[in-house]
Amino acid sequence: MDKYEEDDILSPEEQSKIDSLRQPFINPFINPAIASGLAAGLLGAVSQPIAEYKFGRRWGLDPVVKVNNISGKKAWVILTPAPIMSISSVGIDKLGQIAFTTTGDYKCQQSGLSNNSIRDFELDNSQIYYTVFFDCDGKWKTPFKDRKINTRKYDINLLERHVEDAIEIELVPVN
Repeated sequence: MDKYEEDDILSPEEQSKIDSLRQPFINPFINPAIASGLAAGLLGAVSQPIAEYKFGRRWGLDPVVKVNNISGKKAWVILTPAPIMSISSVGIDKLGQIAFTTTGDYKCQQSGLSNNSIRDFELDNSQIYYTVFFDCDGKWKTPFKDRKINTRKYDINLLERHVEDAIEIELVPVN
């Protein structure tokens, strides 16, 4: 179990809130009896994992992350891709001599996110850093800055306990 997984294990109540945000849309024009049976089947006893298992996502072919906000506050989310490493040279004289470089421009994605909402973000790669700010009565506070996450395995869940841990922006170290 890695650090991210330990810090963000969802309580049953938190998982229930996120599941309620992800409820599928039921077409009201179909038979209500069928709709209720369909809903019961779709929302059965199996709870949704932290990140949905999709082949493309798990193998990095479809990098995407869901940000689930059940914090009770409006949030501002900043997602920044981790540098993409490329091999710049391979030395044959010394076995295993490989040089790496990072190239390209990196654009961060920023978005406001209301309480009790979910937003999907398309990514360039599956390793990202994210920073979150919560609007706490007109003051912006952050529980963490530049937190790394592997989006192949995890979604980002903004929880009430993160608001409790948040500190004012002025108190956050620059580096």
